[in-house]
Amino acid sequence: MRLLAVIFALLAGMASAGAWPRDKGRWFLATSTQISGFGGAGNLTDLTIFNNLYLEYGLTQSLTLGLDIGQSIGFDPYYHAADPDYRLFARLPLVERQGSRLAVEASLGKVGDQTYTAVGLNFGRGFELGPHYGWFSVDTRQVMAEGPGAEFLRQSKVDVTAGLTFASGLKAMAQVFHTQVGDAPYSSFAPSLVVPFGDRVKVQGGVIFDLQDPAPPGVKIGLWQEF
Repeated sequence: MRLLAVIFALLAGMASAGAWPRDKGRWFLATSTQISGFGGAGNLTDLTIFNNLYLEYGLTQSLTLGLDIGQSIGFDPYYHAADPDYRLFARLPLVERQGSRLAVEASLGKVGDQTYTAVGLNFGRGFELGPHYGWFSVDTRQVMAEGPGAEFLRQSKVDVTAGLTFASGLKAMAQVFHTQVGDAPYSSFAPSLVVPFGDRVKVQGGVIFDLQDPAPPGVKIGLWQEF
């Protein structure tokens, strides 16, 4: 069950602002719930839920610190909730040129008794499409771990995001999440909409298609806050 929980977390993708740093003194908080497993016999015991909390803080104009916590739970009485995944990270910009950005991110994490480290590169570029502003990002992470059970944590991740922001503040996003664990690939496609409620609160709703499994898509709902 630990492997299934880890895989479910992988398909959820990374929550990240990519190569763009958080402004000094500013916070960003995102919470989300993803529900998967609708392809079974229609029983609640087939469902799995992944909850995530993601927090960023701009320590300086360049240095962004963050906390990422995720946990999967299931309704099957034989399914035991996975240990939460706690990850602390720091992100620094490397290059900014002609509208493109490149940043490096280092992480330290813990799942149960197992610790891991990770390093990643984040690329981002803004663009205009008619009257709308958009962005494109590629976020990578290489996770390293040793000891019993570490084979479930050692992984390579690549997440690709393209999005548009409309005049109303509505955002439309399309994301592809890919994770490689040993010889096994796990990929998903996640289109979503982000609806603003006031200046600082947004609600995200979308679906997630497992690209290795023809089962019905999962659903995701999230809350974004800036302060």
